[in-house]
Amino acid sequence: MNRVTLAALALSAAFAVPAVAAEYKVVDRIKMPDGGWDYIVSDPDRGRIYRTRTDGTDVIDVKTGKVSQLTNTGNGHMVVVVPGTTLGVLP
Repeated sequence: MNRVTLAALALSAAFAVPAVAAEYKVVDRIKMPDGGWDYIVSDPDRGRIYRTRTDGTDVIDVKTGKVSQLTNTGNGHMVVVVPGTTLGVLP
């Protein structure tokens, strides 16, 4: 084996070793309405998570775990939070 082949083999072996995965654990569960959804968007400034569904948007307060719903939002697929405001736009 020549040096180039040996180096290529060593690099391939190095990249084939799986990376150490981060450890995650479930710390809480929140009851949510069932059904399909498209995107989840976070608003770290307000401490909220938005889960958009075809019939509305679920808003989760991450501090309290309280879930509220914005209904009749049309047929949107994602909420875009407007920074510095309480507005969310449904494109």
